[in-house]
Formats: sequence, structure tokens, C-alpha cells
Amino acid sequence: MINLPVITSNTELKGKKVLLRVGFSVPVRDGKIENDFRIRKALPTINWLREQGAKIILVSHIWGDETTSLKIVHEYLEKMMEVKFSPDCVGENAIKIVEEMKDGDVVLLENTRLHDGEVGNQEKFAEALAKLADIYVNDAFSVSHRFHASIVGVPNFLPSYIGLQFKEEMDHLALSFSPPRPFLFVLGGAKFTTKIPLIRKFLEKADIVYVAGALVKPFLLEKGLTINQEHVPPNMGSVADIADDPKLRFPSDVVCFNGETSENIGLEKCEIEIGNIIDIGASSVEDLRELVSESAFVLWNGPLGDYQKDFSEGTIGFAKILIDSGVTSVVGGGDTMAVLENEGLDYEHGFTFTSTAGGAMLQFLADETLVGIDAIIRSNKNRV
Repeated sequence: MINLPVITSNTELKGKKVLLRVGFSVPVRDGKIENDFRIRKALPTINWLREQGAKIILVSHIWGDETTSLKIVHEYLEKMMEVKFSPDCVGENAIKIVEEMKDGDVVLLENTRLHDGEVGNQEKFAEALAKLADIYVNDAFSVSHRFHASIVGVPNFLPSYIGLQFKEEMDHLALSFSPPRPFLFVLGGAKFTTKIPLIRKFLEKADIVYVAGALVKPFLLEKGLTINQEHVPPNMGSVADIADDPKLRFPSDVVCFNGETSENIGLEKCEIEIGNIIDIGASSVEDLRELVSESAFVLWNGPLGDYQKDFSEGTIGFAKILIDSGVTSVVGGGDTMAVLENEGLDYEHGFTFTSTAGGAMLQFLADETLVGIDAIIRSNKNRV
């Protein structure tokens, strides 16, 4: 397990300016924040720093195009604490606002992605951010797979730590590397390039790897079935080496949709003329109930059906089973959370741990590190 310095190990923060990278990339629709999960997860670190008398400078990006502002997040935060807002994340305005801060003050800087230097990881931009503070803290696990200036550039200039949420993410996801047994890994969705390698890796670590969603398609093609290849990359390569692995499980039945009507049939009967695989079936949900009952630990990433086309019964059914089971469970993925949020399920408290991450979760599971983690390690080595 990677050992990173956590900001709570530093008790001499009074009056110190702390650049806190948070994950405020929240969905916004019609001028309202649809899901505040990531904001709430950042509050423990923010509040701890306030108690220490630090001057907290919040840095983030937000969903949307290059003109999207974090002002809406500022307005949301103001309901919970006094927060100032800087209309830019670097430059004279930001410097002036930071210079006027008092101990315990909080300032939210404008969206870092309004500057090309963020995504381009330009050294000049990273240095400009770093000059605002004395210490850097990364509490944005969800974007720490991105080679961006506020993630990997700033630690080159400041003493660097991780926040409370970042540590929670690492600790819970790392359970899957030396897991309680039996260990069930459930993987859905359609990110073939990242998830097929994960299947290969966890066939060695898990007792059962259950594959659903669009991810079942290359395995059906391997069996010689003619199916709709939507989402499947043409150059993905063969899965012949793992297709018959005894640890691998697939839905026993699926819902196929031809654009007008849907039909619940056995997986291996799903030929192209019937329609596209769009969800797992009722029998598959019951299969998962049995698998969960036999497990000590469940790791889940990715919806089990195409929720964007309103086929989410399998995902919701499995989520309810997992919540009711009491089994140790770690769940993540932006699409998965979107389904559960729409259903109104209490996923935050229902599972043992709910990750704020999607792509970062997958990459951490695959590589057991992230570029953001490597940046913190490098920062501390350079200061020894």
C-alpha cells in the first residue's frame, strides 16, 4: 500500500495558505447543481483546515465547456460557510484576494480549465497557482488520473499532502488488492479499453468476475454469435485467452431491444435480429443475489444496462440487493452513480464506501497508482 503524507499530520497550519485541489466537477442543469456528492465529500478536509486556522484556497474545474464558471458552486458553498470567490484562478485579482485572507478564511478560485495551462500542464501556469500558497493538498482523487497542472504541476513547487477524502478513496479501493474472501468483482458499462485489462487483472485476484453491460459483447463474438457491435472498438483485439476462464461469469439472461420493443431472453440466444443487448434480465439479478450472499467483499464499477436509454432495472435491482446484504462493498463510476441518483437510492450510506471517481477508480485499480499520487511522492522526495 502506498504511504502518502496526509494533511492531518501537519498541526502547524495556523496562518498558512493552503492550496486545496478539490473535485467540484459536479453536474449542472438549468442553473442548478443536480448532484452535490463530490462537494459534500470535500467538506471534512475544508472544515479541518478551517479549525486549524489555515487560509484555504480552493482549486477545481467543473463540468461543461471552456466557459463554464464555478460561481454556481460558490453560491452553493455559501449556504454552509463564508466563502469568497475569485473571478480568476491566477493573476492580480487572485493574488489580491488571497493576500487579504484572514486565518480560517476560504476562497474559491475560478475554473482552472479556463486557462490552457491547466490541461496542458504548463509549468508557468502551475507555478502561478503555487505562488498563491505555502502548502499544496490534493483531495481530488476523482481527477488524479489527469496529467493536469493543478494535479501534477503544482506539487513540483510546494510541500504536498493528500486530503481526508483522498485517503479514504485509496484505503477502500486498495481493499481489492488483498481482499476479504470470497471476493466478487462486478464490472459493467462500455469502456472496453480500460475495463478489458481490468477483467484480465482481477481474474487473478477475485474469486468471481461478473461481466455485464456492453462488455459482454466481445465474449459473445468469441462464441460465434452475431450481435450488434455498437460501442465495441473495431481494433479491440481478441478475448480468446480469458473467454473460458472458470472465474468469469456472465448474465444468464438479457434484455434485447430492437428500437421499438424489448425481449428478455437467454444470453446465448441473443442474435442480431432480436436486437441490441440493453440490460441484464430478471434471472440475472437473482443470480447476482446468490453471488452476493456467498461473498465477503464486493467491488462494483459500471451500470449493468444502458441507462441513457432508460434501461436501468438491472442496475437498480443489483444496487438494492447489495445495499440490503450488509456485505462489505465498494462502488464507483460516474454512470453508476447517475443511475442510483436518479432512482433516489441512498448509495452514500447504503454501501460500505462510495467512490467519487469514475476513470480514476478504474486506473487506480489497474495500475495501483495515479499520476496525482506519483506527483505527491515526487514532491516529498525532492524535499527530503
